[in-house]
Amino acid sequence: MTLYTITHVVLFIYEAEFFDQAQVLYTYESPAGYGLIALQFVAYIWFCYAILITLKQFPEKQPFYVPFFAAYTLW
Repeated sequence: MTLYTITHVVLFIYEAEFFDQAQVLYTYESPAGYGLIALQFVAYIWFCYAILITLKQFPEKQPFYVPFFAAYTLW
């Protein structure tokens, strides 16, 4: 979690320092934006893995985790 937060902060600082608004229309079209997208994708994969492991170890928690997973996936 700490590595995720540090990487997120570093990418925002990089964006603030090197982002040229004349060249890029959206934030996510810059190298920092691509990094943020990749970071979000990695976080989602990590979340899916954690849900899967939790459901294998504690199947009785399925009524909570299945709707939680569905809501986060839609978000």
